[in-house]
Formats: sequence, structure tokens, C-alpha cells
Amino acid sequence: YPGGYIVRCFRAYMYYKNSDYRSPIVNTYEFHRYLNGETNKFYVYEMYKNKYMRWVKKNPGNYYGSEGKVYPKNLKLLPDYDSFKQIYEKQLDISLSMWALKVRKGTIYERLIKAGFMRLFSEMFRDSHYLYDVIKSEETALHKNLKLDKMRLKRLKAMNGGIRELEWLQLEKEENTVWPDEMIRVFSDGGYYAHTFNFAPEQMTYPQIWEYLKKQYLLHGYTWDYTIACWRDYLNMAEKLKIPLDIERNYKPKDVRLAHNEARDILQGRDIEEEAKKINRKWRKLNKVYPKLEKYEYSDTTYQIIAPKSTKDIVREGMILKHCVHTCDYYFQRMTSDETYIIFLRRASEPNSPYYTLEIEPSGNIRQKRTTGDRQNKDFEEARRFLAKWQRAIQKRLTKEEKALG
Repeated sequence: YPGGYIVRCFRAYMYYKNSDYRSPIVNTYEFHRYLNGETNKFYVYEMYKNKYMRWVKKNPGNYYGSEGKVYPKNLKLLPDYDSFKQIYEKQLDISLSMWALKVRKGTIYERLIKAGFMRLFSEMFRDSHYLYDVIKSEETALHKNLKLDKMRLKRLKAMNGGIRELEWLQLEKEENTVWPDEMIRVFSDGGYYAHTFNFAPEQMTYPQIWEYLKKQYLLHGYTWDYTIACWRDYLNMAEKLKIPLDIERNYKPKDVRLAHNEARDILQGRDIEEEAKKINRKWRKLNKVYPKLEKYEYSDTTYQIIAPKSTKDIVREGMILKHCVHTCDYYFQRMTSDETYIIFLRRASEPNSPYYTLEIEPSGNIRQKRTTGDRQNKDFEEARRFLAKWQRAIQKRLTKEEKALG
């Protein structure tokens, strides 16, 4: 239409009701209209004031775009066809309806596309809150939009950066320093933000943290997640043991896995009953958690999931398997805040013998699995089919709140 264009979104469905399968009942209806011009307008076809159906003007920010086909002739008539064509050629899953609402001349989206930041555009397009958190929309130059300088903008493009890379570069600029690109790439790919390393000694810079973790990662060949968790848990246990953490050799042991296991073994020398009482005194809400875990129990002829009935069960499990579940406050803090729970995987033939300790989210998603010596062995692969079956079974028992927490 003069001064803009309309995106009309239709739904179509068919069903069979007392009819031959060759003659389905087909219904189609238009449910959204996006008017893109000097000002965006958005309409929904719905019940108006509980009286009758009509087109009702709505705030487009409360609705998500709908995927669908677009006629090629229509697409080429779009005023911003050149920009949308780049999205199409990159095969990014962007709906035209949301494009009409968000991508206008002079916006940050248009600048990102023209400058070739396709990954960053895609992530920002899908999560609009980033527009408020990580950019200055009132600026006219892209590097200022992104709170960077021109040098860092080039680095962001060279690493095909997304939101995480952008945030690391913004922090680098704030601290007026330069960090290794490899560090930013690895931390970003792993989903690690600056706050991930809040556990590290405050005297360490991010490059020092990076160099130490990289050395430990190469030493053992474990995953980055495991390497970071191992160091974090060691520092937590070292603090409990009153090990002075202002001395470099204490907070940066040559072999963090060895230091972790030694600290764990020292802590495990305590009596089970005494340790459980001490934990319960510190985490007074813990005993209210255990009854909620019964719904996660499940078994078949090969394996079974058992829920701990008390803190003493968790302490016993940790001591027998010689891992750190009962010696780190993280796990009990997570349980009392319903972030994760500790449960036990056992062989059905030996229900009383600790086998694997699992840390799960309320939805049943498994975060960690550890057996003797804080390891995960090849035999865990044999239990995967059972665990998938268990996850399906417990979905019927979970509340909406528990699924949402997951």
C-alpha cells in the first residue's frame, strides 16, 4: 500500500469428522496483520470486548512472529528486499512477520546485516532484551551502538561473534586492556560469562584464569566444564580446610585434580553422622527437600533411581564413592533453592550399593554424573537408555512449576 506494505498471516488446518478420508473438512483463517510503514501497526483477529469477532489493534511487542511461506514476487517488492535477501541466502530462520515489525531503516538490525554480523543479528533478533542490555540504540555508528571501538568491532567480526563474544569485548574495553581472542572464543563457546569465574581468587585476572585452566585442560584432557568445576570445588574445599588461599601454589595447584582429590579425602575422614548434622545445621531447609524427591524414583530389571531420604544418605554416598558431593556447599545450596537435586543411580541387583551419583534439575535433566573417584566411566553409556526411559516416565509426575524450573 502507499508508503509501506502489509504482512498477512494465515493458518490452515483440516480434520476428519464422520467423513470419508478423501473429503476432509478444511478451515483457513487470517489471524495476524502487520502494517509496516511510517509507523508499525499490528492487528489480531479475536473476540472484541467479549461481544463479537473483529480486527483488534495490539502492541506488537507481546506477540511472536509466525513462520510461513512468502510468494517470491511479493518478497521482491519489499522496500528492504536487499537486506532480507541476505538473511534468506544465509538460511537464517527468521519470519517475515517479525522482520516487518523489527527491521526498519536506520535500526541496529539493518546496520548489523549491512556490516556482515549475521550471527550477532540472528541472536539479537530472537532475543530483543539484548537491545536494552548490551547496546546503545541512540548512537548512529555501529561500533558505538555495540559499546565498542573500531578495533574491537573488527575483532568481533573476525571471530564471527555473537552476544557472548560481544559482552566479553565490552568488558575488555571497560577494563581498558586487551585479552587473547582465543580466550574470548573458548569462554563464549562454552557459555561462560565473567560471573562464571566469581569463585576464582580476586587477585587473578581473566587471562591468568584462562592460562591456568588451559594448562589443566591440556594436562588431563577432560572437558572445559569438568576442569572449571574441579577447580571451583577444590577452592571451596580448601577454604573449609583453612588452606591459605592468598598463596599462589595453594590457589593454583600444579595438578588441580590431584589437589581436589586430596582435599576431598581429608574432608571425608569425618564421621558420617557428625558430618550430616553439621550440614543440616548450616542448611536448615534441606530436610524439607527430601520428601519432594520421592517422585523421581523409578526402576526396571537392570537399573533403578533411588532418592536420598536424609543428608546422611548423601554423605554416605560421597564417602563410599570418594567424590565431593557432600563436601561442597554448592550442591546443598542448589537443593534448598530447587535449582538441582542429588539422586542415586543403582544396579537393580545391588540396590544398596552406591554406583553413580546424579545431579539433576527439577525437570529431570542430568547436569552431572559421578562414580568412584569423581569419574564418569564407560559403563555409564550402558545406563543411558534406562535414564532416557526414566526421564520420560517422570514427566507425568512433574508439576508445571518443576518443569519451568528445569
